[in-house]
Amino acid sequence: MEYKNMASGIGPNIFGIRVDIEWTPMRWGVRVTVRDVDEGEPHKVIHHPDAAIQLPLSADSDLSAVVRATLAPYRKHCSSAGWIDDPVTVAYELADHGDFRWVPEKLAG
Repeated sequence: MEYKNMASGIGPNIFGIRVDIEWTPMRWGVRVTVRDVDEGEPHKVIHHPDAAIQLPLSADSDLSAVVRATLAPYRKHCSSAGWIDDPVTVAYELADHGDFRWVPEKLAG
């Protein structure tokens, strides 16, 4: 699937992760990528066919809600040992607490 819009969620430096979310307004389907900030390597790439973002630029809370919905099936519960070392779980928690700073990105067109 091809996407027209992208935003990067930058978390606090201590966690060393960022989340990229790609979408096309008014169409179903988003792609969420959890990345290492320093190396840019993806930890996890997930396509969520049932999620949608309606506008080219969305509110931070809307982006965080889509990240939570997309990552929820892949995260560890916070009562599990070692959850803090799992990038997907940390990304979910950062989105849940509104701790990402969202920056719109330009996709190559």
